[in-house]
Amino acid sequence: MSDKSFSVQVSYASVDRVDGGDVRPATNELLSKFRVVSAIRDASAPWSEGQDAVVLIAMTDDATVLTLSAQGTIETTLMVQELQDAFDTAGMTLWPNVGGDDIDDGFESEAEAEAIAELWDADDDSSADGLEDEALEIDGLDDADLEAMFDEQPVRVAAFSHRGPVIARYLAELTDSSVDYVEAGTWSLCRYATTEPTEALPPTKAEGPVIELNIVDGSNDWIEVRVPGLSGITVPFWPQGERDTQPVIDLESITVPETKEIYRRLIAEGDGTRDELAEIAAVVPVDVEAAHRALAPESLGGIAGAEARTRAFLAAFQVPAALIELALAGDDAEDATGHARLTGLRRVEPQGWVRGIGDAIVGGYGEALPLPHRDRWDGRLSRRLRANPLLATALSVGELALGVLSTKHLRGGWKTFGVLLIVDAVGDLIVAAVRRKRR
Repeated sequence: MSDKSFSVQVSYASVDRVDGGDVRPATNELLSKFRVVSAIRDASAPWSEGQDAVVLIAMTDDATVLTLSAQGTIETTLMVQELQDAFDTAGMTLWPNVGGDDIDDGFESEAEAEAIAELWDADDDSSADGLEDEALEIDGLDDADLEAMFDEQPVRVAAFSHRGPVIARYLAELTDSSVDYVEAGTWSLCRYATTEPTEALPPTKAEGPVIELNIVDGSNDWIEVRVPGLSGITVPFWPQGERDTQPVIDLESITVPETKEIYRRLIAEGDGTRDELAEIAAVVPVDVEAAHRALAPESLGGIAGAEARTRAFLAAFQVPAALIELALAGDDAEDATGHARLTGLRRVEPQGWVRGIGDAIVGGYGEALPLPHRDRWDGRLSRRLRANPLLATALSVGELALGVLSTKHLRGGWKTFGVLLIVDAVGDLIVAAVRRKRR
């Protein structure tokens, strides 16, 4: 390699051609000819007419493309503009995602750009007729078809965290949909469907991380990770995004070990996901290597298989395997686990915020505690009182009597404290009565 230093980035560029045909074979051939340090995304996926090919190209900050010499060393002698010209000659257009005035904007000259603008303006007069024709076609649809065109499709969400059952009541009201809640050790799972984001409640240190698996169709699923201490920032990950990314040059053909490793790392880590995982790992436990393998291209040692990648990513955050099975099994989750069946799966229905808050109060302090804190003294006391209603009632009556005595015989702040004791005791007695009635 050259002994000079330079900064390198991986640019996600697109390639297309006028006829809308599959440009990936020709793109691979051209990049191979120049021995560009690059890869093609979705290399073997079915092609849709008119789509673009996405390529990853390693380049420096001054728009110089990284290439391999005949000896297997890295060179910086090819400019992006030269590569664009080569694509133009082959009947394709390369659109690199880089800045700079030296990057071709797609026009041969300023005169050609002005001519195209004039044609565009001239076409405006006739565009109204085209819109009318389109409107006529839309008029041929019935109301149901028109509404279906604009309907938002709900996403199935599986949210893993250390939160207690109260989060299920909150999500049910927030999304206006039923929420399934189940626990496994200190982890819990909430399953629901929604068209709205649900990140309005950032996790506390004891509750985090919150890992939301958003299930669409298996190929476009994504995972959002929220951790305490990062200002509520949500970090998205797409386990299938780089799955079918193929290096243009066969790594096994590279004889220089250092060059081979640089090529592999640029393609596997160029999207910055490893850095994001490392930042998360500074706050919550996560196996960065295992999580990154679930995001890396299969051709570069990544986990093989769409569902296996999702499982591996979640497992890297120490999410229990049984909860992962429940999340991926969908509506049949209770019968589809390959592990011991989880008990306690319950469904919470939306009832309105007032009723929901009331149910949360009746549910008690224990439902609001993060699961890792259930074995603290306050969690144990809450469970003991819940299991012994007579003892809880006796304590509430004693609290009420102490409050009444305080308001009668004390003054100042102590009298206010007595009023608070009365309010708390009356609330506890009402809650106990409601629990007894529901039993």
